Amino acid sequence: MCLPLHSNRTHPAIGYLGPCGMNSPHTHPRASEINFSINTTLRGGVLVENGARFAEIDIRPGTATVFPQGAIHFEMNPSCEDAMFVAGTLYASLSPLES
Repeated sequence: MCLPLHSNRTHPAIGYLGPCGMNSPHTHPRASEINFSINTTLRGGVLVENGARFAEIDIRPGTATVFPQGAIHFEMNPSCEDAMFVAGTLYASLSPLES
């Protein structure tokens, strides 16, 4: 579940993942994503374009990572407790509808 908190060029949301939960692989064609872990370590994965290798990262509480615009990525909660995080898409233009 995500609760939107819209502003100019960012669209942050508070997210929750249950134990062993996963935000399935997805992409943001017009935006990068920043993901900040609140209370538990999340595992993230990213595959950028042009055949680059797959990379995994542990997002520890109080830290963040950025997934580049257009990169296929996911977040998962490998722990046995509920996870809370803040994720925000960072658009290059003022409106996500502008190209």
